Amino acid sequence: FTPTVAGLYTIVAKAKCGETVCQELRIPLTIKEIDPCLTCNCGNWNSMTGTFTFSEGQGNFSVQGTNNTPVSINQICTGTAINLPLNFGCSGDGCNLEMSWSILGPVKIPSRSGSVVSFTPTVAGLYTIVAKAKCGETVCQELRIPLTIKEIDPCLTCNCGNWENGIIKWQKPDGSQGEITLKDYKGEIIELSPFARGSVSITAKYNCSQSYEDCQPIYELTIKQGDGTILSKKSPVQMLTAYTENLTAIPGVEYIFEFSVSCNNKDCSKYILKFRGN
Repeated sequence: FTPTVAGLYTIVAKAKCGETVCQELRIPLTIKEIDPCLTCNCGNWNSMTGTFTFSEGQGNFSVQGTNNTPVSINQICTGTAINLPLNFGCSGDGCNLEMSWSILGPVKIPSRSGSVVSFTPTVAGLYTIVAKAKCGETVCQELRIPLTIKEIDPCLTCNCGNWENGIIKWQKPDGSQGEITLKDYKGEIIELSPFARGSVSITAKYNCSQSYEDCQPIYELTIKQGDGTILSKKSPVQMLTAYTENLTAIPGVEYIFEFSVSCNNKDCSKYILKFRGN
């Protein structure tokens, strides 16, 4: 027979031996709504994009659909909320997909049903997201996602910090290089001597209050002559390393390097360096 609707069917089989009626056999047969004629098999874990949210804002991270592929997020800290929508595909029409997940690590989270991993790590360390999928009645291969939570704490606000000592390098008439490290610089004119017409290199470095990736200082530089005439304005640049700029200077002319800097869109103190070659 061919069942047309789902439900409980009972096959009643009877037998007769000669004139003797034998005991009948009843066979319960459950027909489910999902059509088993359409094969429901496991598919694959696909790439996923998660989000993390902390006091400074929100960011994204990517997860490959490959088992035990590490994911590292520099900005994760205590109190950061992590959300990762799972992405798995069954093969076959009419498949019922069920997903669940758990967390292994410094803080263990037992298995939870649902297609979105959501948790907030309370301590740094290695967490492993264990994602599971089931297509119909078929249990599929689980996916393990190692997630390193670093001790860098971006929940601490990114604020202004301090300037390091500036460095000036210049060309001497004999071809050698002069160099001055500006300790406790008060804004006076630095005399470069002996000095030959040529390139002068100025290096400045600012440290914001935090050192993680999203707390890098943004530098802006204006170069002037001593009378205030602007020679050039440099485009803003963001970097954790020192900022170095070169200038072809004329002997006897005063130059001013005016560095402006910001941390997390907060304007910080300027660094104004004056020099003249003699």
